[in-house]
Amino acid sequence: MWIIVDSNNVIQHAQDAQPTTVPTGQTVYQIDNSLPNAQYLYGNPTAYEYVNGQIIQRPYFSLGYSNNTVTATLELPPSSPPSSVTFTVAGQNFIANLMNNTATLALAVHPSLASQQVIVTCSASGCVSGSLNLTGGTRQDVGLQVYTPPGGIPTVMPVGPGSVNFLSYYYGMSQPEIVNIVNAGVADNLLADVVFNIILPALQKPSYTPISLDANQQNTLADIQKNLLPNIYTRLENAYPSGGTPQVQYVNMVQGFAAAYQAFASFIADVTSIPGLE
Repeated sequence: MWIIVDSNNVIQHAQDAQPTTVPTGQTVYQIDNSLPNAQYLYGNPTAYEYVNGQIIQRPYFSLGYSNNTVTATLELPPSSPPSSVTFTVAGQNFIANLMNNTATLALAVHPSLASQQVIVTCSASGCVSGSLNLTGGTRQDVGLQVYTPPGGIPTVMPVGPGSVNFLSYYYGMSQPEIVNIVNAGVADNLLADVVFNIILPALQKPSYTPISLDANQQNTLADIQKNLLPNIYTRLENAYPSGGTPQVQYVNMVQGFAAAYQAFASFIADVTSIPGLE
C-alpha cells in the first residue's frame, strides 16, 4: 500500500499502486498492508496520521442529540485539546467552548422538518469532524436556516423558495384526510338539520314574514324534507342530549375543528414570524 501524507502527518490518500504525482508539501510512503488500521485508509484516510511508521487514529468528535441539545464529545483527546469547537448547521456556524472534552449547542428543529435531512457538524483544529442527522430524515424538499425566535433557542426552520407551500402542506396534512371528511360530513348534517328543520320552518310560520319560494325552490325543498332529512344521523336532538353523553361523531368533529384551528393558527404564526419564507 502507498500513502500520501501532508506536513502535519495527516494521511491524505491511500492506494495500491505507487502514486505518479504527489502534491507539493506532501510525502509518499510505502507501508505494509498488515499494519494496524491500514485497512481503514482506503475509505477514510484523513482520520489517521502516519507517525514513526505507525498508523494512528486522530482525535474525532462523536455527536448526540436529546432535549434540543447537540452534544459533541472529543474521542481520543490529545494531551492539549482545543478550547473551542465550531458547530455548523444549515450553513451557519456557532462557536462553543470545549470543556472536559465536551461541547454543547442548544438547537431545536421545527416539527415540519421531521422527514427532512438536518445535518449538524462539529469541528476543531487538529481533530476529525463529526456529524449527525438530527431528524433521521432523508428528504431535502425545502431550504434550511437557523433562526432564533424571541425568547426561544436557535431553531432549524424552512426558508427560501417553496417554503410557504411546504408549511401549508405540513399543517394541512397534520390530520388524516379521512378524519376531515367525516368531520365535514357531521358538520353538514348539523347544518342541514338546523337550516331545513328549524330555521326555514320557523321563518315560514304566520308570526314571521313568510319566505317566498318559487315553484322550483319549493319542489327541491319538499324533496329534501322527504328524502334527505330522514337520513341525517347527527341532529341537534341527538348530537349532545341534555344531561347525556355526546355522540362520538360529534365529539370527533369538535376535536377535529379544534385541531384544524390550532394548525391554521400555527401556520399563520409561522408565516408572519419566520424570516425568509417564500
